[in-house]
Amino acid sequence: SEHELRALVDEMDIDGNGMIDLEEFCLCMAKHLAKRSQSSPQSRNQLTNRQLKDAFDFFDKDKSGSISQSELRQVMKALQVDCSDMEFEALLHSIDSNGDGSIDFNEFCALVNSLY
Repeated sequence: SEHELRALVDEMDIDGNGMIDLEEFCLCMAKHLAKRSQSSPQSRNQLTNRQLKDAFDFFDKDKSGSISQSELRQVMKALQVDCSDMEFEALLHSIDSNGDGSIDFNEFCALVNSLY
């Protein structure tokens, strides 16, 4: 709902400017995943495959097995992440290790584990 989205944006908006920038987005993702893993019997330093798959599926809206540029942009837009085109391209390039223009599950796992 609109109320839930506003609450999420308020929680993620560290500097209070009403927008979520890329750094705030990454920090929030890392904190959220850390909270989930602490409640799990797994090691604090290891997320389960199920947790990673659930997070990946959240971004992979069309269930194609990869997160397209448009899917990533949609999620970032919905969360009001403030990111220039140049920052977005740099982010995608840093994650997309095989250079195919999308983020596969292995690339996603590498990103999450680097944040966590």
